Amino acid sequence: MYRQILVHSDDCQLQKIVYRSKPTDKLQEFILKTVTYGTKTAPYLATRCLVQLGKTCNDSEISQIIQRDFYVDDLLTGADTVEACHNIYQKLTNILTSAQLPLRKWCSNSPTLLSWLPTTTDANYLL
Repeated sequence: MYRQILVHSDDCQLQKIVYRSKPTDKLQEFILKTVTYGTKTAPYLATRCLVQLGKTCNDSEISQIIQRDFYVDDLLTGADTVEACHNIYQKLTNILTSAQLPLRKWCSNSPTLLSWLPTTTDANYLL
C-alpha cells in the first residue's frame, strides 16, 4: 500500500538515495516519489490517507467502514447478509481503486460471496 501513496513534489527531495553497484562506479542519485516502506512515518501516512478518503466519501456506510475497519492496510469488516457484503465489496472496491489503492486477498466464510469475487493472483498487482 505504501508504494501507491505519492509524496508531495516539494518533499521528494528529502527522500534521495545515493547508490553505486561498485566502488569504482559513478554515484547515482534516485529521488523516491512514494512513501517508503520501513520508515517511521509510513504507517501513519497510509492510515492518514485512508482516513482522508473516508472523510471525503459521500456514502456514510462506506465512509465509516474506511475510517473504522482498517488496521494499517488490512480491512476487516462484515455485514448481516451475503448481499450486503457484496454491496460493501463493490462500493469499497470502486472508492479505493479510484484512489489507486486496490483491495486484494479477500477472505470469507461464505462460498457464495467468494464465488462473486475475482480470482486474481498477486502477480497482477506487482509494480
